[in-house]
Amino acid sequence: MIYFQIYQYLRSTTALDFVSDYLIRQNPKYKRGDGQLTQQGYGARKLAFKSFFSKIVLLQKNLVFVAHDKEEKDADSKFIRPDVGGSSGADLIKEIDLVGYMEAIGKKRTISFDPCEKYYGKNTCQLPTLIELNELAPGTQNAFLTGVLQQYEKGLEARQAMAIQYSELMELIREKIDAVEDAAGANEIIEWAGKFEGHIWDSKIQAGYLLKAKAEEVGLKLNKTKKYEPAEQAS
Repeated sequence: MIYFQIYQYLRSTTALDFVSDYLIRQNPKYKRGDGQLTQQGYGARKLAFKSFFSKIVLLQKNLVFVAHDKEEKDADSKFIRPDVGGSSGADLIKEIDLVGYMEAIGKKRTISFDPCEKYYGKNTCQLPTLIELNELAPGTQNAFLTGVLQQYEKGLEARQAMAIQYSELMELIREKIDAVEDAAGANEIIEWAGKFEGHIWDSKIQAGYLLKAKAEEVGLKLNKTKKYEPAEQAS
């Protein structure tokens, strides 16, 4: 599932307003005298939001969130973040897979999903750094979001396939290292891992950690030439 959020300036009722109104109608005790939620009401809203997400996951649907932006200052630096209030907003930011920031550059409307020092973003499917949103001619179908979602799905499939390959490679590495009984076997692993060109993600680093643990188990240590030998001989 993808939570896809575009920041832009809109005047509308927020999703949290609808949730708050629903909760107050269900239980008037969630409403303070000034019309805002009580502390208990905010807790109930957070749970309702999480429950909503869980249902969307089960339905295998995509969500598009549209939010205002806000500037946060850190010393002399300014950073733009989505203007989503409360702890529900923090939960939302953790869950979303794609975050795009929409702005006008000259007379062009653009959107970027790449994170940078100016604004928050997430680009999990290698979308272009800057995408120009063209004006649609009368009768032209707006397929922008469809294209984004399709590319996301392709990226997700590719990552899932890579994850399977990574798992299979790590299983092979563990089998090789588990079979190590002496310095000769450990040094063969070092040579193999160094020459192997099919490493995926951190598989080479993980192989190093696993081999180090195995070497300690069978009484081996690295010498000055970065080769394993019995601990009592290492120097």
